Amino acid sequence: MAPRLWIWLSWVALAAQAPGAPRVLEVDVDAIVHPVTVEIISRAFEQAERQHYDLVLIRLNTPGGLMEAMRETIEKIVASPVPVATYVAPSGGRAASAGFFSGVAARKMSAAANSAVEISSSLDFIVSKI
Repeated sequence: MAPRLWIWLSWVALAAQAPGAPRVLEVDVDAIVHPVTVEIISRAFEQAERQHYDLVLIRLNTPGGLMEAMRETIEKIVASPVPVATYVAPSGGRAASAGFFSGVAARKMSAAANSAVEISSSLDFIVSKI
């Protein structure tokens, strides 16, 4: 009986050391980018660091927003000690203007099928004139 117990305890010890699935903290930005968005993102990053998450996934579906809030969101994304990925969702969603720039600040950005990732038309005009 003792050898079986030893084998079982060894298996439990090995299983406890085996890496599990990555821990992903998901955050939704499903409105314009504004000061509340910055607060939501800040709290998510604090929680992810405190609870040792492996990734923060920000789901974007926004028409854009305020420039200062966008800048602060980008600063938070770039400074995050936990890796950040952005995903434009659901299908048909969009990350426009401030949402676009916030999205590309992450290490990885992807989008659901039929989603739009775009910048404002005035910026398109300025860039095309340079």
